[in-house]
Order: sequence, then structure tokens, then C-alpha cells
Amino acid sequence: MSLRTKLRFVGLSDTGKVREHNEDTIAVDPDIGLLVLADGMGGYNAGEVASGIAVKTIVNLVREHVEREDLSVADSESGLSRPKIILRDAINRANKIIYQTAHTQAQCEGMGTTVVAALFFDNKVTIAHVGDSRLYRQRGDKFEQVTMDHSLLQELVARRTRTTSRGPSGSSPRWTWRSRKCRSARARCSCCARTGSRIWSRTKISI
Repeated sequence: MSLRTKLRFVGLSDTGKVREHNEDTIAVDPDIGLLVLADGMGGYNAGEVASGIAVKTIVNLVREHVEREDLSVADSESGLSRPKIILRDAINRANKIIYQTAHTQAQCEGMGTTVVAALFFDNKVTIAHVGDSRLYRQRGDKFEQVTMDHSLLQELVARRTRTTSRGPSGSSPRWTWRSRKCRSARARCSCCARTGSRIWSRTKISI
């Protein structure tokens, strides 16, 4: 059943005042309730190529699986829900394509991207992400961060060796652990998608 009439999607991306071109890619598929955002790694070659590959691959694979599978049936071996498995596998596949492209095309060497994706099903939203593109949830006056950055800064904060206002000396806060050859996508536990709730990403996706 299409979710086009159940959800409202708005996407916006802006180049900003620092970079000369936009490395973000956003896609929404209202029929299956999917949102995907990828932010090509700033300062890397072909960041917009990496983010484009990620979003296109994830959208196509998720749509394919959603249309042919019963999302209400959990995996018998892992116990994971179908939406979690679908998002995880789609992001891992996108990562392989990006990694292979970066190693076979000289102009794409070193490219990378973050990604955050949300898939709505059965009044829940399943989230998967890699890197430091964030997802937030707004309910009434409460605005909370749902994802945790995969970055060196976040790792140091988690270990209480740094505060959020100070990064490691001589390094960028956006030094991510999971970009060019990410270990695996992290599919978060499904959250209830209540009427009136809004989901935001740090790079301007909102519901």
C-alpha cells in the first residue's frame, strides 16, 4: 500500500558559503515511505559522485525488496525485522560500489560519503546510517537526536576524553570512521511514528 497520502516529505539542500559545489544528494520515495540523504565527504575528490551512487543504489534496492517481500515477517535466523535487513543490505551494497569505483576510476580516488536513511512501515520508522549525517525527531516541543555520529570526535566524546566543543588537535570533527570503506551499516531499532511527529536530518531533510 502506498504511503503517499499518509506522510508528507520535504527535502532541501544548499551549497552554503564555503564550498563551490553541492555534494549532497537527497531522495524520497513516498510510495514505499523511504527517505535517503547522503553527504559527499568535503574535501575529497568526487564527493558528489559518491553521494549520488549511494542514494541511487539504496533507493533502487529498497524499492525492489519492499515491492516483493512481506515486511511484517522477521528473519528466522537473526530475528531482525525485514526493514532493518533491507536498509542494512542496501547501504552495504552501495558501499561496495563506491569502494570499487574509487579504486578503478582515477578521478574518483579517495571519494567517500555519509548516509542516513529512514524507512516507514506499520507505524514505525527504521533508521540506518553511516558517518555523521544526523537524524532528529520532533514531537511537540521536544527535539531529540536519534543517531550517533560515526566519527573520531564522537568516539572521543563517548570516552570522555574530549568535550563536544573541542576536537582532537589538528584534526577535523568530520573525520569519520565509516566512510570510504565502512565496516557495516547500523540499522537502529524501529521507533514509533506517531501522528504529528517530524523527522529531520542535519542536512535539511524533514518530514
